[in-house]
Amino acid sequence: MALTQEEQNMKRLTIENLKELPYYITEFYEAKKDDFSANTLSKYIYEYRSFFNWLISDRIVDVKLAKDVPLETLDCLRKDVVKTYFDKLLNENIASEKKKEKKVYETRKDTTVNRAKSALRSLFNYLVNETENAAGDTYIERNVMEKFPLKRIKVSPATRADALNDKILKQHQIKGFLEFLSNGYEQTVEENHRKLATFKRDKERDFAICSLFLGSGIRLNELVSLEINNIDFHNVKISIDRKGGGHETISITIDSLMAIERYLEVRNKRYSGAEYSPFLFVTSHGGIKNISHRAIQNIVQKYTSAYLAQVTHSTNIKGLSPHKLRHSFSLLYYEENDGDIKLLSDQLGHSNLNTTSLYVNMADETRERAIERVSEALNKEK
Repeated sequence: MALTQEEQNMKRLTIENLKELPYYITEFYEAKKDDFSANTLSKYIYEYRSFFNWLISDRIVDVKLAKDVPLETLDCLRKDVVKTYFDKLLNENIASEKKKEKKVYETRKDTTVNRAKSALRSLFNYLVNETENAAGDTYIERNVMEKFPLKRIKVSPATRADALNDKILKQHQIKGFLEFLSNGYEQTVEENHRKLATFKRDKERDFAICSLFLGSGIRLNELVSLEINNIDFHNVKISIDRKGGGHETISITIDSLMAIERYLEVRNKRYSGAEYSPFLFVTSHGGIKNISHRAIQNIVQKYTSAYLAQVTHSTNIKGLSPHKLRHSFSLLYYEENDGDIKLLSDQLGHSNLNTTSLYVNMADETRERAIERVSEALNKEK
């Protein structure tokens, strides 16, 4: 499986960061690179660099460079010292966040600390249990990070469902959006020659991207890394690399497959050098390469904001993200398959049915609103 351009860049950046860290961090990276995604390892390395620099700046260790932090320092760390670090993460940037809604802010702070805890717990677990020095002993004996469990962020499925219901495309909107992208968006940019030329060049590609999100529930990262040979045109399926490293085959709608076929008919003509790339969705900006996460996010936001602005007659509209399109597909899939949560879980690649239960609550909320509308209609004065 080829690495995407972003994965290659991330790997290079991680290797550069490793040069600033102790040898045992490099050993950790080599031991775990097949267990964790490139993205996860990149974030872990960033957390280690931040932690070691804090150890130096707070004079917990008497060295000048992060790469010189000895194992003995980690072995002797006390709980109250480590707590100081997590408290720092919890409280930094408060001034810039004060104006934000409290519950959202608290959740973000907890997520920041959990990310650091998760990275450090993985490192210390490795050093205590999986390493071996010349004497046959593990590198350190004490795992102080075991005393810092991850904080469970309490957001009920019903609360999440309520927040999402107004931020997805419903069944009639999915059809309307794709029709708008196919036949209506061009009119919104016809007076801007540059935007019009860009749209005409990328129309089939961008339509296939949006159609695939809405016709399969695929994740952004899964779509970015999708290769042409991952498409089974006969059985209307695609093979994808799942979050966590698994490889699965899922079904897609026939409309999505047809959109991909239309795109492939023009792909090599529109994007010079595309025939040499294994990736399905490519760009020739800066040389032929797979299209980036950010570019796809911008594409989805651009078209959905234009569509929503048209149907709501408002110019102050924020577009949707690829993840919101995944949610849009998921709710429709759940409702059209008689609430089969296991079937939806398999389609989405969830490892836990509790994650999929979000769509049960979203469907319930939809039904509640439908009943409310019926009640309002019955009570209207004639």
